[in-house]
Amino acid sequence: MEAPSGVKLKEGTYTFQLTQKITPRVPTEAPYQKKKVLAGQILSRDPETGRARTARFIPGIKSFWLDEQDKVDPKYARANIWSPEFINGTLVLEHPRDEELIRYMLTRDDFEGKENRVSKEPPVYTLVDEQQEAEVDVDFLLAKHKAEGIALTAKLADMKQHATFLNIALTSGKNERSEEAIRKDYVKFASSNPAAFMKSIDSPVARVTAQIKTAIKNGQIDMAHMKNQAHWAESKGFIMALDPSKTALNNLVEFALSEKGKDFVKRLDALNK
Repeated sequence: MEAPSGVKLKEGTYTFQLTQKITPRVPTEAPYQKKKVLAGQILSRDPETGRARTARFIPGIKSFWLDEQDKVDPKYARANIWSPEFINGTLVLEHPRDEELIRYMLTRDDFEGKENRVSKEPPVYTLVDEQQEAEVDVDFLLAKHKAEGIALTAKLADMKQHATFLNIALTSGKNERSEEAIRKDYVKFASSNPAAFMKSIDSPVARVTAQIKTAIKNGQIDMAHMKNQAHWAESKGFIMALDPSKTALNNLVEFALSEKGKDFVKRLDALNK
């Protein structure tokens, strides 16, 4: 069981418990370490994208993904990073007060309910509140059902554009893949990552990202004509200066979504007609 951002958590108590028991010194003691603190930073698979990313929770910071915390002062991060602390085998959190902490605990790679884990080491803890787990699972199944329905009925052109954004291959070597092959992977993505699928289905970011990826792949945008610049390949017309600290794709997407990028988007739209 996981809780991507698109899945709503239910109010109430979330009790996490260590999976490894020990033999207590006396029968009245809990069969767990009296105190166990887990690493505050861990490599985990993002349930929305399927990518392995480093996660850490810092109070007051919106995202617990390290690559989205680039503006956080390193000293502040070191002093405030939160580490899961189990007392007598349990860690209790309350929703809505601890919503982001709960999502973090359900996303960590050492959680027993984590799907498609990165590590081959055995999980360290589990969620023992079966009612909360069942409710989150039902929400996930509803989101999955909706996403699968859209993926199965999407028009070919719309599917190809969205699939490009989702990094689903449209070609195999030099050959175009069949509609059936693409749709199979498209539905598979919707099924396993419904939150990411639904979040990007009508997103302007997804649309322009797909258009730019296609233009680069087709050789219509040239990044080699001049260093740190993007040009139209055919006319060598200047598009924008590229920030070398970012990928060419990120540069072009940000430009397309800005006021200065309106003409660029019109040209992209024309290429896709």
